[in-house]
Amino acid sequence: MHTQKIDRIEEALQHLIKQETECRLCPRECRVNRSRGEKGFCQPELICNDSDIAQKGLIIRHLILPAQSEDSLHLLEWMARTLSSRVCLSLMSQYWPCFKAPSSLQRTLGPVEYNQVLDRAFELGFETLFFQPDPFAPDEHRLPDFNGENPFEWT
Repeated sequence: MHTQKIDRIEEALQHLIKQETECRLCPRECRVNRSRGEKGFCQPELICNDSDIAQKGLIIRHLILPAQSEDSLHLLEWMARTLSSRVCLSLMSQYWPCFKAPSSLQRTLGPVEYNQVLDRAFELGFETLFFQPDPFAPDEHRLPDFNGENPFEWT
């Protein structure tokens, strides 16, 4: 009787170890073996429907700030090293200084800054990139008018 209990406990432990090593503890079952030092994330693959609307997966959207492109480069390197270059990445350039932004952020993002970050994303091998061909021009920004009846209605 005692031996049967020990056998059942050992069997349960082996099952739990298998779940942990293959990352089967969550319903997404990404199968990353963290006990061997593998790194990854669940649902890396972006799955879209017939209308190209994302249905499943992970998209990391990153707003690049003026005079902060070095921080963006560090973030991309961390993502490639810690997550994977398979993660879907959206690099955004539409920063617009508003309200009480610090003096270092009182301008829009320049094309050299944006392209520096974009080039690094390509160098790091990010497989799925959403990017803007050029940083937003001042007339492309849409700021809500919260004093109006429909703040998000632009003419």
